[in-house]
Amino acid sequence: MTRSFELKDRLEALLGGPVDLVMAGAMHNPSFVGSVNQSRQSLSAA
Repeated sequence: MTRSFELKDRLEALLGGPVDLVMAGAMHNPSFVGSVNQSRQSLSAA
């Protein structure tokens, strides 16, 4: 299991729901970026 999948699984268990891990620099579609920005939560703020 890679570290990112392990992190995802642990966050889902901790938060009690689905988690999507997305690298901000990997997003290029403006519509998708807008949608993500409306629902994202920073891990440092959680």
